[in-house]
Amino acid sequence: MDFTQRLDVLQGRVAEARKAVQAAAAESRVQLKSRIDRAEADLDKAAHDTEQKADRAGAAARSKWAQMRADAAAKRDDVRAKIDKRNRELDAKDAADEADWAEAEASGALDHPPGAGQLPPARPPVPSRSARTRTPRPGRPAR
Repeated sequence: MDFTQRLDVLQGRVAEARKAVQAAAAESRVQLKSRIDRAEADLDKAAHDTEQKADRAGAAARSKWAQMRADAAAKRDDVRAKIDKRNRELDAKDAADEADWAEAEASGALDHPPGAGQLPPARPPVPSRSARTRTPRPGRPAR
């Protein structure tokens, strides 16, 4: 909107305001009081309507929030159930593997008892060089 159009709109508003002031000046005190009371009643009704809309919107928001929380709790419970199921499956698999290992160990122990096929050492082990005791030569200190 250019400047001249804005000025025309402003002049129209001024003319309307001038008519309202002239009409108010021509009215009696009783008529003015009546007009003010109607305006106040309209404002009170608008405020009441706005308050009711806000209450309805708040109730809807609380309801939506409660629904979102319930959905999140249900999803969390589903995930926990899946995790628990997977853990039980893994525990069962581990138990089966352990049983197979124990069975193989037992079978091997029966087939080859301890000490079977082992020969005793031919001679006692030789102590390591550091384990041998040295006797110092006469006139020299021990190391």
